[in-house]
Amino acid sequence: MTMTKKEALKRMATELEIPLLNLNLPLQQETFTEEEYLKLKKDFGDYFENYVRNIEH
Repeated sequence: MTMTKKEALKRMATELEIPLLNLNLPLQQETFTEEEYLKLKKDFGDYFENYVRNIEH
């Protein structure tokens, strides 16, 4: 099963509970397998923890 970039971003916004309007990632890939989606989600979570949360504290 694959999903489009739009479907992947919508799913990630839902799962991470962030507004979709604020989730504007510069993705060049147009489709994602489940494994690729899970890596994207992990990478985004790591980025958030390392850069966004560190700025807040």
